[in-house]
Amino acid sequence: MELLVTEKICPEDEKAVRSGLLEYNREPMEQAECRDLGVFLEGEGGSKAAGLIGYTHGKWLFIKWLWVDAPLRGEGVGSRILQQAEDTARSRGCTHSMLDTFEFQAPGFYQKYGYETLFALEEHPATGKHYFLTKRL
Repeated sequence: MELLVTEKICPEDEKAVRSGLLEYNREPMEQAECRDLGVFLEGEGGSKAAGLIGYTHGKWLFIKWLWVDAPLRGEGVGSRILQQAEDTARSRGCTHSMLDTFEFQAPGFYQKYGYETLFALEEHPATGKHYFLTKRL
């Protein structure tokens, strides 16, 4: 056996580690449905002007990314998208939501909609602050 360190992770490597971890977790972890969730604002020709990518797993909504194109910021688009994601999550049986955001991004936006800071990493990745927030839906 040989220990390999790389800066280039290929899809096959990621699949092997993920599959191994899922197999290990399968028996002791309670089973809960996991479903992708996307909410998008489409512009002309189907181009994305804003969107949210996340998933629901059991009773939790996990928000990975929420983006609004610069000209639309401050117009309520992000609020509408967030509300739709939460409504969809509730319809799937979710009772909680979780996300992370950086200090320069939008912690105040999420806090305005009831998200509370669970914790924040200081000096992440080097000098910034990385927030982890949750909300009871």
